[in-house]
Amino acid sequence: MKKIFLVFFTIISFFMMGCSQKESFDISKITPPESDNIKILGEWEVVSKLHDSDENNSGSVSGAFHLEKDDIVNISKDGVVANGISIVNPKFKLKRMEREVFFREIDNISIKNEIKDAIKSEYIDVNSIYDSNKTYLSIISINDDEAYLLLTDNLIKLKKVSNVVTKEEISESEKSDSANKTKRENTISPEYYQKDVGILLGLKEPAHIEDDDFEEASYKTLWISVINNELQPIMVLDNSLLLPRINGFSNISLSSTLDNGKFENKLKVTSKKKDPNDKTEIKGEKNTEGIYEEITFVGNDYIGLESYSGNDDFRGTFNEYSIIPINTMDTHKSMDIVNLFGKEQEENYNKSEKNAIQKYNIDGREYYSKNKYSNITLQRKNGNWHLEGVLNEKNSMDYPKTFDININPVPILVNYDTLAVPWSQVLSLGRDVRDVVTAPNGKIAITLAKDKLSIYKVIDGRIGERLGEININNDEKIVMAEWAVGDYVKYWDETVENVYGAKKISE
Repeated sequence: MKKIFLVFFTIISFFMMGCSQKESFDISKITPPESDNIKILGEWEVVSKLHDSDENNSGSVSGAFHLEKDDIVNISKDGVVANGISIVNPKFKLKRMEREVFFREIDNISIKNEIKDAIKSEYIDVNSIYDSNKTYLSIISINDDEAYLLLTDNLIKLKKVSNVVTKEEISESEKSDSANKTKRENTISPEYYQKDVGILLGLKEPAHIEDDDFEEASYKTLWISVINNELQPIMVLDNSLLLPRINGFSNISLSSTLDNGKFENKLKVTSKKKDPNDKTEIKGEKNTEGIYEEITFVGNDYIGLESYSGNDDFRGTFNEYSIIPINTMDTHKSMDIVNLFGKEQEENYNKSEKNAIQKYNIDGREYYSKNKYSNITLQRKNGNWHLEGVLNEKNSMDYPKTFDININPVPILVNYDTLAVPWSQVLSLGRDVRDVVTAPNGKIAITLAKDKLSIYKVIDGRIGERLGEININNDEKIVMAEWAVGDYVKYWDETVENVYGAKKISE
């Protein structure tokens, strides 16, 4: 009997998210396929491993999957099932990408050549399967009956052996998991809880302005991990945000200067190969003048920015937001509600904007309609990411008025945004606690207080003993939170220290 495997992974998927946006071309928007036209439904068989970088490295980012020739993955609208594990009621996203943009993101020459030889079309379809918090599968279509599974530097070719997955096959797999569907979707198994966990936590210290002195915002990445149930030494990478992506890691930096009353900003994305001696490669760059910019979030394939477009009298208040794709950030064009979330979400934006106008009691004033759907970003509030907009009021001398937009940023902008402990309990740790993130497997919680970052053990959804603590500045805030669980942790640990040169900091 053929073995059945579920390729069950949490990835930062550029295929599902990042895209190029041209003025007259928007085919690369994310769209949910019609329920009767999901071409990846069916039974898929592994034909071959075309490139396997983890053959002798079971601790690497993808070495846990062990897919071999003839292994099977079953995909249906009712579930993705294998070996007693199932994704109940999966959601599907189809991403049609321009060929040039797609191949730009693949660094491995062998993989790039393999796919180029097989796929000749101008556009490439990438299908993603996910639940409310994570991407589990990304499948690159060759045609209706052939596809690739690509993970980091591993390429696996699939062929469809059946268009139908019977309910009997689904039931057979689910029998080994006796918990009901609701429980399975909303609880953490003991095995998952015990897995190693780590986070790349991006922090920003906003700009400091005093009299005529201006000190730009600064950024850093903390690597915090628990391996074999022990908190490891905390690592820091100064002056950049290290973002894990499907094709490796991207290092994001933003520098700003004020010269003769004029702001200049340089946003840069670089990457390195596995060898730390390899030359740093510039993947993208965006230069702006006449405005001051700071990062609000980094996640998946997008960067959120807040900008001040005025004279040199910046005093810490921003009047414009934007979300730019990392892959094509040099276009200087912000993504909008429709391109990110679909046409149907325009109404949610309009309702949120209307509520904000009533809240601020500013009915009857005039507003700019141009670009309002792109004047958005993510901000942290009460332990979660919130999509936020700015009221574009005409002739206003008041401070910009921001408002929450009732649209869930998961999984388009961030992969994970679940708080595993009650916010009320977080507040009980002290009145100066201002933010918290919790691990996907419910193992740890990390809090930011006035001048401390603390790591706590979490037991049964409640905060337990403190595992460690470091000093931070009292105005630092979270702008990135990327989690690794299981075998990913050691791979990230090695990359952070050995490739990008992060240093240990004392607790």
